[in-house]
Amino acid sequence: MLAFFVILSLILTSTLIFLWLYHIKSRSISPQINEFKIKISNLTTELDLQKTYYEKTLANEQEKLQNTIENLSHQNDTQKQYYEKRLADEEEKINALKSDINNTEKIKKDLKLEFENLTQKVLENKTLAFNHSQTKTLEPLQKDIKDFKEAFEMLKTEQTKERMGLLTEIKLLKEMNETISQEASNLTKALKGESKTRGNWGEMILESLLEKNGLIQGVHYYKQSNFKDEDSGKHYQPDIVLNLPDDRVIIIDAKLNLIAYDELIASETKEDIAKYTKNLLNNINTHFAELGSKKYHLLTQGKSPDFTIMFIPIEGAFIEAMRADPDLFNKAYNLRVVITSPSTLMSILMTINNLWKNEQIDKNYHNIISKLDLLNNKMMTFCKHMDDIGKGIETLQNRYEIANKTLKIGRGNIIDRIKTIQNTDRSIEYDTKEDES
Repeated sequence: MLAFFVILSLILTSTLIFLWLYHIKSRSISPQINEFKIKISNLTTELDLQKTYYEKTLANEQEKLQNTIENLSHQNDTQKQYYEKRLADEEEKINALKSDINNTEKIKKDLKLEFENLTQKVLENKTLAFNHSQTKTLEPLQKDIKDFKEAFEMLKTEQTKERMGLLTEIKLLKEMNETISQEASNLTKALKGESKTRGNWGEMILESLLEKNGLIQGVHYYKQSNFKDEDSGKHYQPDIVLNLPDDRVIIIDAKLNLIAYDELIASETKEDIAKYTKNLLNNINTHFAELGSKKYHLLTQGKSPDFTIMFIPIEGAFIEAMRADPDLFNKAYNLRVVITSPSTLMSILMTINNLWKNEQIDKNYHNIISKLDLLNNKMMTFCKHMDDIGKGIETLQNRYEIANKTLKIGRGNIIDRIKTIQNTDRSIEYDTKEDES
């Protein structure tokens, strides 16, 4: 039955605090990370595809241009040799066509030279621009990816440490509770004399729990903070003001009449046990009634939940009180007071410590998101450079088509003019043969 009350109070208290803290803190970060992971994957895939496409296109165009130049050169050499021989043999027959042939040769040479120069210039400019753009864009991109990886690894390491630390804290919880209970029992008799000393001892136990959970005075909590009730003009000083992320606080006050508990554990008869158990309950009821009347949740201007934590520093006193009055927790909560012992408060403090760790993790997530935004901007710039390269290749293709039309497709092209000369030459030969016959 005793264990049932302890477990029940632990579950109720932890659940209450956790639900309130979860309500305040709840936010979703994982979807942002997943969204940016997908975004990075898509951008990386798109970059690889574009890079492969443009490299293949550029190589094909270079090969086509080179083949065209070689074919033109070969055709030119063949035609030149042919017509030079024919012109030497029939110089007198084609004197009228020398001018056209000379002009054709000049146009062809000029076009070839111009086309070679243009091709070389465009390729050199685009190659230099691409190399410069690639270097300029990829260096910060690689740095951002490296920074992101380091931040992610650090975050993963922190989460691993946090899980291991939590397991260690849970393992030590029982030992700490036993130690605290033993210390409380040893100090009870020594502290029965002065009420101020008893109060300081309760605060000492409370602060010890805070420190053992990794909470730091002046950062995560403050002692003896002053609150003023504007209506009554009274000043109140709770033992501990515990800070939470997002500028929230929880008020904790240590309360216990050590004399009443000492008289109870020293009792031997049923009458004395009943008497001093009642005294202990009355004492605890008085404490949480007094604590509830202070309404700290109003004095903190809405920064704290609508309840105050009352800390009973001796586990045995808490257990005896809960055993004697199972409804004690509900009575206190109706007055906006949550009763805790070292074991139940320990779970609350562990949760709060994890909240602070999650706050730091949240900052790291925001830092990662910022780096992802920068990475996205760099990627957009790189894609723009790739588009410019594509436009350059398109311009080169257009110029190639113009040159090709001049050579062999367009009206009055060089190839047609050469064929006309060939046909004229054959016609002259045929007429000559007829005359001879």
